[in-house]
Amino acid sequence: AVSCGSNPEIDRQLTKAEEIMEQHPDSAYMLLNGIDKETLSTKKEKARYALLMSMALDRNYIETTSFDVIQPAIEYYLDKGKGTPDDKLRTYYYQGRIFQNKGERDNALNSFVKGIDNSLNNTDSLTLVRTLVAQAYLYYEFYDFDSYTNANLRAATICKKLSHKNYEFQCLLNALNGAIVLENKNLADSLINLCNSFESLSYEQDKSLLEHQLSYDLKFGS
Repeated sequence: AVSCGSNPEIDRQLTKAEEIMEQHPDSAYMLLNGIDKETLSTKKEKARYALLMSMALDRNYIETTSFDVIQPAIEYYLDKGKGTPDDKLRTYYYQGRIFQNKGERDNALNSFVKGIDNSLNNTDSLTLVRTLVAQAYLYYEFYDFDSYTNANLRAATICKKLSHKNYEFQCLLNALNGAIVLENKNLADSLINLCNSFESLSYEQDKSLLEHQLSYDLKFGS
């Protein structure tokens, strides 16, 4: 019975890695890297490990163009429809990131769109934000500036609810960039006012905001 079920110690290590992933991705990666994959006895364990390791690689800026790591998660969460809405959203996102690393932009965008379309009832709002921003980046490359702007606005709204000021500010700046390209002065005015309402900006944020204001002046000024 034990050999056919999950290993409590493996479950504990996977849970710990997931808990520290956001704040300490390097430690999460080391913890996952220390797990002997031969001890993963069920498809559920293998899928969970595969997804967490994919998250750890991405969060530690270790780019991969291979699906070897995430494949068990794709087969379990997407092909078989197992797991939670969060599992599916995360798998679509990290699948898309690999496609991005491979330079396959259409496949990457398709993964991100599917992730967002299947994000109903998800609780991992940060992954949803990252998916929207990644999607927006591709829309920009495809010169779809309306979709680029709207995706960043949606991401900024979620960030505001989460009180992630830095993420929110960057998404608003991206949306402002889109509004300027689209020559939508009303939206640009609104976004500049929102950006100027932020307090205690870093030097880099101040500099970036100034650059966007100069772009605004060049587009709409006399």
